[in-house]
Amino acid sequence: MPIERSYGMNKDDFINEIANGLSEISVLREKLENTILLKGENVLISYLNECKISTPSALASVLDVTPARIAAILRSLEKKDFILRGIDIHDKRRVIVKLTEKGTEFAEKLKRDIEKHSLSLFESLGENDATEFLRLIKKISEC
Repeated sequence: MPIERSYGMNKDDFINEIANGLSEISVLREKLENTILLKGENVLISYLNECKISTPSALASVLDVTPARIAAILRSLEKKDFILRGIDIHDKRRVIVKLTEKGTEFAEKLKRDIEKHSLSLFESLGENDATEFLRLIKKISEC
């Protein structure tokens, strides 16, 4: 079915509306990331908060980034005193990464902030629209 009949607008207007909507979602994401400057740091901190200990190669795999990018993120987080890197006592060739107390506190605050913003978003949408939003997010992620 043509876009004009489905949504009451021409193709260019439809694409602009989608782009504007995605831009607004990006603004919401930036609000959650305002205390961390580099992309990927929040995800890495959240992951380490759940698994407690990891290796740089495992982190690169989970975040789907290059080892060089992980090294940059780890350097930045180490400078902020959010992580510690050390040698695995069972395998001296292996580097391990874990959160510091400051990193754990930040991860917990980040988790609370995400929950707060998510609940606020879903409350403003209402149950039906929130359910539809989740369905569409899942469908989009499958594309």
